[in-house]
Amino acid sequence: MGNVTTKKRQCKACLKEYQPYSNRQRYCSETCKRGTSTCLQCNKTFVPKSNTTSQYCSSKCWYAWNKAQNDAECSVCGKEFHKKAPDQVCCSWDCSAEYRTKQRPSCKVCGKPVKSMKNTYCSKSCVGKARGFNTAFPVGSKRTNHDGYVSIKTENGWVKEHRYVMQEHLGRPLESQESVHHINGKKDDNRIENLELWKKKPAQPSGVRSVDYHCVGCICASISVEEPVVIETD
Repeated sequence: MGNVTTKKRQCKACLKEYQPYSNRQRYCSETCKRGTSTCLQCNKTFVPKSNTTSQYCSSKCWYAWNKAQNDAECSVCGKEFHKKAPDQVCCSWDCSAEYRTKQRPSCKVCGKPVKSMKNTYCSKSCVGKARGFNTAFPVGSKRTNHDGYVSIKTENGWVKEHRYVMQEHLGRPLESQESVHHINGKKDDNRIENLELWKKKPAQPSGVRSVDYHCVGCICASISVEEPVVIETD
């Protein structure tokens, strides 16, 4: 079979006659088929392509318009930045943290910022005060931790008692490489006579010196043992 030549048709848009190249063609040109649009960035009239928004004549104009629309001023430092999301109001993580702190409501008891927008009070202590009782431990309270060490409540919070006793004895805070050693190996014996200040080393062992060690959980030093009596015989 030979090629079938289609008859001339009338364009649906401009009503002009044209020679179609297939039986499905209904318009004489792309302009009649898709119409024209005006670019939002450069105001140029163009024929939009398929699978596009028909708002920009090129990708260059899209990027330029998007950049201009998403440029904003930081709500904290006032610096201009490009928004990555429509609701972004800060230029960096630091500014965002400061902004959230300012936006958070204040505690109804002490006035400090709460940890979350849903919270009403900043701590359990303020919750107790608001309900008529105080749940906080007073300064000087002690408790034994799961590892056997005793902690004491200070004005700055809970600290290990053996480190606190050594700090008070030295009259200065301990450095990060300094540790406090229990001479007799008892973690709850925090008398200053039983404490030693050590400088930490990468290979420093833990435990008690061999000369101070007698047996596991040794309490022999606290038990008085009478010396044996030797009876001479003929």
